[in-house]
Amino acid sequence: MSSFSVRVNGELVVERGDDDPNPVRHLRSFLSSDRFELQINIDRPDPQFIGMALFARVLELAGSLDEAIETLNGHTYVRPGTKFVSIAEELRIDNFYTGPHSLTLAPREMANYSRPQSGSREPNKPLYFLWGLFPLDLEMAVTPVDMTPLPAGSLVTVGSSFLGAPPAGVVSLEASWLFEGVVGAVFLQDEIDTLRQEYLDFGASSGPPFKGPFVPKRSDVVHSVGTLNTGNYRVQLDSSLAGHRDGVIAAYRGRQVVDVNGNAVTFNDHTVTIPEDATVTITSAYRNPRRNVAVGSQNPLGSRHVWGAALDLVPDFTTGVAADGSTVDLEEFEHIYPTLRDAALTQGFAFREDKHGKNIDKGESTLNPDHVHLQWT
Repeated sequence: MSSFSVRVNGELVVERGDDDPNPVRHLRSFLSSDRFELQINIDRPDPQFIGMALFARVLELAGSLDEAIETLNGHTYVRPGTKFVSIAEELRIDNFYTGPHSLTLAPREMANYSRPQSGSREPNKPLYFLWGLFPLDLEMAVTPVDMTPLPAGSLVTVGSSFLGAPPAGVVSLEASWLFEGVVGAVFLQDEIDTLRQEYLDFGASSGPPFKGPFVPKRSDVVHSVGTLNTGNYRVQLDSSLAGHRDGVIAAYRGRQVVDVNGNAVTFNDHTVTIPEDATVTITSAYRNPRRNVAVGSQNPLGSRHVWGAALDLVPDFTTGVAADGSTVDLEEFEHIYPTLRDAALTQGFAFREDKHGKNIDKGESTLNPDHVHLQWT
């Protein structure tokens, strides 16, 4: 075998030849919808050579990403002994001999592949995808590694032979390997793609026929925005959450208080306003899809929360200020919530919601409001 390369969705990520100890590597994370195209060129086969065996496996990290990887001398590795749970695999035997050949792998199309869609308040485990291409010869009844199919859910360990790891048992995320005629590569999701994978798991589109909703781009994912991240990850989507929060607070402070019917509230014939130092608590902002299900959403990708474009707001004050400067006790549900809702309406579509997510303003519930929901496009 003289050379091989790997393209993911058309982008070159691995390129290597027999005389090249340092392969070009541009990408190590992935989504299960990615298509891995292997280009193999064989021009010096052994006389006993009868074909190639391609083995691929999709696993889920059993522990945390931080515990699984380490950096040594500027290179990132999966620590030997790291445990994974097998969720899909594929084995192909091809009888090609010399010349260029192309093979395509698609992780989510492999046998037994499945992903969770239940609610959860914990982050998903990253996916780990690896493949190895092994020569077969007339003296071998089996390939050089153990390719015995594993039942879904089986626990495996990095460094084991059937993972196709190099002899040292150390799996680098920044290199592929080529030894004794064996080639292979590994891909491990980072936290950004672990989050993006959730959208794919719930049916978002990542390619043709391009019917929305779509999996967020990597560039759409940002580091956690403090209290505006009420999801399971240290990264999130953010469609101007802070700007809309600040806009609501600015519109709320000093605002004339109204009742549930929209009538101005007065005290001794004086208008009543919200204090200039009034605060609002954000009880929910960005939520990843599984977290969205965990809080009771029936439409995981339909909520604006999962796109970083919604806020749930709770007022902290139950007093107002009359025009003569006196403090006025107000009814939380009759006065404060309608006024906060009107302030939120300056920033988008807003309504009072009960604890079950029912729209009180549309008559869906007779319960007291739990929060004011604000969303935007």
